[in-house]
Amino acid sequence: MKSHLLKWTGLVALALVGTGAMAQESTEGGVAAGAVGVRKIPTLSSVKQKTPTHFNTGVPPSRAREWGVFDVEFDVKQPWLDEMEVTFYVMMNNTKDAKQPFSFFQLTSRYRDVEKGQRKVSAVLLPAAMARFGNIVGLAVELSAGGKVLDTKNVESGDLAKRPKWWQDSEVTGASVTAKRTGYLVERSKTPFNLVGYDDYEMEIQ
Repeated sequence: MKSHLLKWTGLVALALVGTGAMAQESTEGGVAAGAVGVRKIPTLSSVKQKTPTHFNTGVPPSRAREWGVFDVEFDVKQPWLDEMEVTFYVMMNNTKDAKQPFSFFQLTSRYRDVEKGQRKVSAVLLPAAMARFGNIVGLAVELSAGGKVLDTKNVESGDLAKRPKWWQDSEVTGASVTAKRTGYLVERSKTPFNLVGYDDYEMEIQ
């Protein structure tokens, strides 16, 4: 009995050593350089989507509201990420508003236990914003882990294209012609799109 116990203790010790090695591989020193990279963000012209039809029973298609849907595809190259953040930045331009034509939206979503491979996350701009604040003229996405920004991808149009990293430029986001608006840009799971392709998306930490 004693020999079996010793054998079992040895096996447990080996298992724990192996587990520690795996944990070290995925998290030692934070996150390895190049461990996460943006694969694809949407074009500005492709983000407009109507409310999914199965949520609009009895509502004519012409009355379906319009949302801004920002799907982001990215690659994880290490076995697991314990946690990561995705920050979305969106700029809209309403040429009919002479005082504050620009509206700036920002959302940071947090995810846990993100597995190696091609992954997807999404943020959604509410219909009220789409109807009221003009056209989308800028989108930027930052992937972060371990307190560091690991990759960024952006697309913009018009004058915004002349301002590199406009989402970090206080002369753009803090200008008197720009309104910072909160509550309009939300995680996909808080919208009707949550049940469309549910298993394709990482779920935000609640």
